[in-house]
Amino acid sequence: MSLSSCQLAAVVEEIDALVLDAPVRKAFCADEETFVLEARAPGKNHLLLFSLTHGGERTHFVASKPTQPPEPASFVMLLRKHLVGARLRSVKQLQGDRIVSLEFERGPAGSVTLLAELLRRGGNIFLLGAKGELLGSLLANQSHRRRLVPGARYVLPEPPSEAVRARSQADALTLAELPADGQRSAKLETYYGEALSQRDAVRRSHAALRRLRREQKTISRRAGAVEKDLDRAHEAQRYRKWGELLQSAHGQITRGTEIARVPDYYVEGTPEVEIPLDVKRDLRSNIDHYFKLYRKFQGAVPEIQARLERTIERLEGLGRALGAVEGLAWLATAGEVGVEASKSAISREQALAEIDEQLAQLETEGLVSKPRPPTPKKAQAGPALPYREFQSKSGRAIFVGKGAKQNDRLTVQIARGHDLWLHAHDWAGAHVVVRLERHEEIDQESLLDAATLAAHYSGSKNPAVMEVIYTFAKHVRKPKGFPPGKVTVSNTKAITVRMEDERLRRLLVRD
Repeated sequence: MSLSSCQLAAVVEEIDALVLDAPVRKAFCADEETFVLEARAPGKNHLLLFSLTHGGERTHFVASKPTQPPEPASFVMLLRKHLVGARLRSVKQLQGDRIVSLEFERGPAGSVTLLAELLRRGGNIFLLGAKGELLGSLLANQSHRRRLVPGARYVLPEPPSEAVRARSQADALTLAELPADGQRSAKLETYYGEALSQRDAVRRSHAALRRLRREQKTISRRAGAVEKDLDRAHEAQRYRKWGELLQSAHGQITRGTEIARVPDYYVEGTPEVEIPLDVKRDLRSNIDHYFKLYRKFQGAVPEIQARLERTIERLEGLGRALGAVEGLAWLATAGEVGVEASKSAISREQALAEIDEQLAQLETEGLVSKPRPPTPKKAQAGPALPYREFQSKSGRAIFVGKGAKQNDRLTVQIARGHDLWLHAHDWAGAHVVVRLERHEEIDQESLLDAATLAAHYSGSKNPAVMEVIYTFAKHVRKPKGFPPGKVTVSNTKAITVRMEDERLRRLLVRD
């Protein structure tokens, strides 16, 4: 459904003919992927739409302003800042591809360029400054090869190969030759309005049908389970009998037996009866299980029968509703279709509205479960720090690595050359870093605090007394091929630390 490069070329001609040198009066936000620019040509305002809707990536003129959300997208706010009042000086298609560039002149403020990559995959729309620097984009960066972030210089994507270009033409939306009388956009607007409406109807209809079929499947399974309960309820007396007969077989049945064969003392002649056993249970557990089933189902037949009737009634109601919604879904996805039975016609919008009403009624009647409210999105936290942070008695920051890979990040990426680095001597354990300014010496209390943490987070289970080595971080190296957490160290000194409970408590309470 996306515009082909040839169709985009036809739209570019129309833009050039209708709004070249026209000033931008307003920028309207339609949704997160669509906006409209209003340009004032002599005697008429023209509304130029840009959209990155999946499968409907396009630009063309539209007849009316879009319904705007309460809060416009940030990119539309950026367009209002830079484009309102600016005049369109040129419009070009780039690389013969689905990329269009519109350059606007802002007088003394210089020029800006709106560049729309209307590609089927990874498309985006950018606003560029006078020197080609990126001011903002409609969507987040979609490219893995180009650095498309504010402040970076914009770089065009690689031009498509001839094979890709030919395939894009073959996959282009099915339209007759666009007219050359200024009605190209009108034809595109009609086509996309119908195509996207159809796609939305399909999406909504299929979602409703999936919901009902899923509910029907759930209730069907539930009915099956209730039927099994009813069968068990009818067999309640047999469960009691089996439990009592098994009691007489103590010492005769070993664990793992699948079928117990015992005399039936309730029948004349005491014929042998076969009782199924759970091989995972011992004899006592099997006996208890049968008595539990007896207590559960004794006298429960009326209640279970009523529950089964309610479940079947619900299942039948769902079946009728599903049939009705299937008919409405067919009408919604087929557009306006005559309904012979009622001698009337129903529109797509009416069919979708009736589907929504059906679902609401089913929820009210309890035939379908109400959808769960969407779980609020948690605010995205930044990347987890690779270290725990402590504070020495004198207020210095002490960082302790959380693991082998985190030790590498702390030592190689975070520690500065003039920071102090510590590690328990001859023990696996955490890398410890104390923040120091250049040419600054560490005070004794901070050194003891850091060494205490190095001993505490070492591999020793009882570090009552431990030797800790230390040096400046610039003397710590991570040779290529070394496993995580392993480094080479030079110019080291050593300090023997005795674990003091009071010192350790003071440090850990800040963890």
